[in-house]
Amino acid sequence: MLLLFYHVAGESQMLDTPHYRGTIPRRHETLNRQRSEPLSEPYYDVIRPHGGVLTDRVLRGEVREAVRERAEHMVRVPLGRMGLSDLELLATGAFSPLTGFMLKADYDRCVEEMRLANGLVWSIPVTLAVEKDLADHIREGQEVALCEGERVLAV
Repeated sequence: MLLLFYHVAGESQMLDTPHYRGTIPRRHETLNRQRSEPLSEPYYDVIRPHGGVLTDRVLRGEVREAVRERAEHMVRVPLGRMGLSDLELLATGAFSPLTGFMLKADYDRCVEEMRLANGLVWSIPVTLAVEKDLADHIREGQEVALCEGERVLAV
């Protein structure tokens, strides 16, 4: 499982998903005739996420600090520009339903059939590039700290 703690310098506004409230001004009965029908309750005008579930991989509060401390003793994997970009998209739910970088089953099916292992349409391989020398020192399933410079961004 990938647990992310992502912090943007200054503010952390991007960690919270904004919902825009609105009202429906009118409903269409036919193409030729409309009637105004006010709603008693406002609704949330949010696009349903791909796969039906918006993933939020951002840790908060005490859990975030505990994982940050644990990460100090993990193998550190430096992120390049693409890795940082993908990490942000994973953390904020833009790559929903993905909860982390792709494992082999998702990657193989994505490349071959443009689907995830569960059959959901997905055309973008989301992988983490790691130098071979570093990869040789990481066991399958081992937790690692994903870093930008000295700053740990994710586990």
